[in-house]
Amino acid sequence: KQWRSTGDPHKVPAPRWDDKPCFPVPSKVQSLVLANDDDERENFTPLPGTGDFSWAEAWEVARPWIKDPRVWQPQRLYHPEGWSAGEMDLVLRWRGKSTIVDIKASDTTSRFAVWLEPQLMFYRFLWSATRGLSGLDESQETNAVNEVEALQGWYLKGPTRKEFTPMSEDELPAFSEELHTIWQEMTAADSEPDNWPECSCGKCEDSAESEEKCHIRIFGNEVEMPSRWNDLSLDEIIEKMQPRIPAKPLDQMQSRINVVGKIGGKWGPLSNHFGELVHGALLQTGGQSHAVLEEMSTGAFPDLRTTPDGDYLISNAAPGLWRNKVRLYLDGRSEFLTGDEIDDSIETTRLGLIQSKANVDGLVVGRAMRNGQRLGGKPWTMFSAHLWDGKRVVEIVAFGRSIVSTLSELEIGDRVLISSAELGWRAGLPQLRINPRITRMEVTSRDWQPTDGLPSQDL
Repeated sequence: KQWRSTGDPHKVPAPRWDDKPCFPVPSKVQSLVLANDDDERENFTPLPGTGDFSWAEAWEVARPWIKDPRVWQPQRLYHPEGWSAGEMDLVLRWRGKSTIVDIKASDTTSRFAVWLEPQLMFYRFLWSATRGLSGLDESQETNAVNEVEALQGWYLKGPTRKEFTPMSEDELPAFSEELHTIWQEMTAADSEPDNWPECSCGKCEDSAESEEKCHIRIFGNEVEMPSRWNDLSLDEIIEKMQPRIPAKPLDQMQSRINVVGKIGGKWGPLSNHFGELVHGALLQTGGQSHAVLEEMSTGAFPDLRTTPDGDYLISNAAPGLWRNKVRLYLDGRSEFLTGDEIDDSIETTRLGLIQSKANVDGLVVGRAMRNGQRLGGKPWTMFSAHLWDGKRVVEIVAFGRSIVSTLSELEIGDRVLISSAELGWRAGLPQLRINPRITRMEVTSRDWQPTDGLPSQDL
């Protein structure tokens, strides 16, 4: 009856093939695509039937919300305060209340299955926060159809369906505060392990430890070792990992610096190389030196938009390089200081002496290749690998044409010496970008064996 009298009661309608797709950021979509959608599709109209309900009407009422496969842009829920976001797979809404469903390609024996319930609880919190339930967002109107009655995980490999009871409305504010505290701790953390939030899951290790022959456990993950190290102890393996020239240990990498200069020329929001909308500005000194200031991620440093132009001391900026220009990345640890706020004991770095590249030597302990589409529809490809130097782990990445065969052929257990990698930052952690024009790599295969009588092969 409600569908016949007022139409679809849902603020976010379910995708329909006969409706034009809804792009979260339509300004990034080619005008030709939107024009074709306007010409070929019509919006869904309320159900016109009378008398007994037909099967067609029943299907329209029962139609679930799903991620629209025609939309390549992220279809996420964003917390009103901007500190959390999530992307659900499917929502059943035909019973008058909502059931949030996460779809898995695996089965319940997967090592990630234990995290299904926390994931669904987070979706339930985010759903309420964006719909004005439990006072989490008072700007929204409460509607019974927005209440969550069940949480489900569908494992396609089983097939198996697991169901969980959602938190009550009274539990949501405390859960929200807990998540916000975790977010603040993660934002305040950096590349120093001493500053990382504590984990009590019992599965995370803060150091490497022996596991069995041919394997070693590094920060909780089992990694296959080179066969030439089979008879070595953990201490002997770490000794082998001493960096070769010109590399330096990862714990000596410049992470946070203080700089002085004049801020002006603000811009944004514009997309960074991860497709995130960030704000930026230009930092100049008395001479001709200058650097770009940029948020480390969306909303990481809101003061950048509102701070007046002028002279400042910028503390705890993360140095890096992008397109051959020095960049200073800002997040929750960064500050703009002026006048009496500046302590004479604060050490500053001249713009010309900022470390924007890095030389590293380490063992490949993880690798991945990802691809997708940007907001505007253009394809992207990203390669990533993690290197362990005996103490710490750092991520190396390459995008698009920078993914040379040397990278794509890397295997876990290979040893890599990298020189002149561009220093970048992601979520407060260093990220080394490969630039084929300036970066050099020397790879020692996992299966390589030393040859008697040849020098410099203590690898």
